[in-house]
Amino acid sequence: MPTNKEVINSFLNEKRTSKMKNLWTDGSFLYSYHTAIASIINKSVVITDYTAPFNISQTTSQHVNLVKRACAAQNIKHVVVKPINFGR
Repeated sequence: MPTNKEVINSFLNEKRTSKMKNLWTDGSFLYSYHTAIASIINKSVVITDYTAPFNISQTTSQHVNLVKRACAAQNIKHVVVKPINFGR
């Protein structure tokens, strides 16, 4: 089973990977559980910021931070957006 880092790297390279328990990619989107937390649009990564105060769970918040750090470490163009219609 791949590690979180391997799943994120597969996503950043637009490759499909096997599912982990709670983090997976179909090559276009990165999912934490059943929530899309990032996508690739025009060669830029769009990260939905499900961290406080918008966090769904501690694990999803950790996944969001992992992909933010991976993009920064690999100098990948990315933008972080707030969730839409989060009810807050």
